[in-house]
Amino acid sequence: MCFLQICVFGQEQDTSEYKQLKVLYSEAFVNERIGDEEFQFYRGNIKILHDSTFMFCDSATTVANKLDAVGNIILLRHDTIEIFGDSLNYDGIEKYAKLYGEVILKNGDQKLYSDALFYDLKTENVSYIDTALLETQGARLSSLRGNYNMKSGLSYFYEEVIVIDSSFTLLCDTLVYDSKSKRANFVGPSYITQDENKIYCEAGYYDLETGNAYFEKEAKFYGDSLNTKSDYIDFNKDKNLITLTGNAIVEDGKSDAKAEKISFFRNEDIVILEGNGQFTDNETKASGQYIKYQSTDEKIWIEGSGKLEKDGLFLEGEKIFYDAKTNEGYSEGDVISEDKENGRKIYSDFLSQTNEEDFVAYNNQGRPYIEEIMDNDTLFLSADTLQSIQQIDSLDTFRIFRAYHDVRLFSNAFQGRADSLLYNTKDSSFIFFGEPILWADTTQFVADTILLKSNEEGIEQVKLRSNAFITNKLGIKYFDQIKGKNIFAKLDSSSIKWMEVKGNAQTIYLLRDENGAFIGANKTECSYIEFTFENKELEGIKFHSQPTSKMVPVLKASEAQLYLNGFDWNEKERPLSLNSILEIVKTEENNTIEEDDFGKDVLDILEKMDKE
Repeated sequence: MCFLQICVFGQEQDTSEYKQLKVLYSEAFVNERIGDEEFQFYRGNIKILHDSTFMFCDSATTVANKLDAVGNIILLRHDTIEIFGDSLNYDGIEKYAKLYGEVILKNGDQKLYSDALFYDLKTENVSYIDTALLETQGARLSSLRGNYNMKSGLSYFYEEVIVIDSSFTLLCDTLVYDSKSKRANFVGPSYITQDENKIYCEAGYYDLETGNAYFEKEAKFYGDSLNTKSDYIDFNKDKNLITLTGNAIVEDGKSDAKAEKISFFRNEDIVILEGNGQFTDNETKASGQYIKYQSTDEKIWIEGSGKLEKDGLFLEGEKIFYDAKTNEGYSEGDVISEDKENGRKIYSDFLSQTNEEDFVAYNNQGRPYIEEIMDNDTLFLSADTLQSIQQIDSLDTFRIFRAYHDVRLFSNAFQGRADSLLYNTKDSSFIFFGEPILWADTTQFVADTILLKSNEEGIEQVKLRSNAFITNKLGIKYFDQIKGKNIFAKLDSSSIKWMEVKGNAQTIYLLRDENGAFIGANKTECSYIEFTFENKELEGIKFHSQPTSKMVPVLKASEAQLYLNGFDWNEKERPLSLNSILEIVKTEENNTIEEDDFGKDVLDILEKMDKE
């Protein structure tokens, strides 16, 4: 052994590149020529150096700068790479190592396990052909074949690739792992399992450091009863957020959702749909460019040409919010609220709700209006503000609808205008305030306050309270007229049956000959007049308390004899179209809700009118 250069390992060494393998130490050595080659046989605690690479083993054979070693193999390189195994074939010329038998490669915080590894020291590339397992960042990656480049940090896994992480398990055909970015990129059919959920895709990545993931190409997400499909799927671990992008579809047996992008915030039970969103479940149907639904609180937000149908509520608008638990919400921008059961629609810029039926509707520009089907006719009603609120008295709970200011309405049957309008569900009564005027066919009704009561068959009562005036147009300049302090009429199926005029009652009736030509104007005055009708025709008139009557020929009648004092046929103010009730005629906008106790005022007015 005297010719063997023996150095104690750990002593200061020259680690510059060696062209030849250098055995630094062994307990025994034999040199033997076999044919034209010389073989060196080493045994016991062997230490070998080649080109900055240290190797350790129990026994070794070298020939022509090649090494075969067995027993407790250790290969050290670059201060970070450690490889352990049972046997080693090392080619010092090609700088190529083959390790076999429970091989373990350590590189920083990564460990690679296999029965056979092939290490190209020139390219720093490690490969295997029969199953290996990589442990890194708390995750385990395995495959049948693979390459691991320690210089670039890229690992390539092929065939039966499995990634097991605390968050999920991945099965795929091909995977590329970048140790620098801590990202695993997979290609081909891939299956991911996360808790009770499963994901399929044909490309994507998983970030082992953050736990975030991305999936594309036929991406699908499955749960217990959940089925999804989209072009791309993103998973954010910190936010516990799953995002489906591109033709996203979600079905769970109870609800369906479609959008360009769907996001699940799983910790908060929030779903967000973006881009042509559609959401449907047993109780809710929604659509819009943006939809946010919080299932635990049953709250929904919609933006961009939104529509909502829930619990009998039908809403359209640019912005919609609705709380199903409290029935509170609001809508903004081209709002349409529809009550299909009662055939009613509300159009406005803004609509605020405090429960299923209480609301306030108003506009910044233009006027809100109601469209309602009534007795095979359609009523259109507009005002600066529309409001419905609940009222409670000692006997009952009822609802009052209020329209203010500049109320205008029209239908085929009648038209009207007033400053304010109240509708009371307790007795189905309409009250018109502020110089109200109503028109029905050729008849005009005027008073300080007008009350209409209706039933299922139509209007059953009409009360004109204070300064009452009824005008019926007969021709270009001829009118039948009734005037008094108060006028009260009873109707059957909206046809007048009986009417009375109380207080300073006056009438002008035009008389006709048998050819229908006007021949005389009859003016009567008394304190009380009673009318009866049959088949929509006047059957009888009773004048009470010393009536006075005077008839003059039409051609000789003066204006005072043709028209009662206060006569005004307001044909120009009569609304006859939707445009006419929506036209802005006021310069001042009044879009705020007045703070007044109008509920009490309504009850007081009804009580007074009933007494009269």
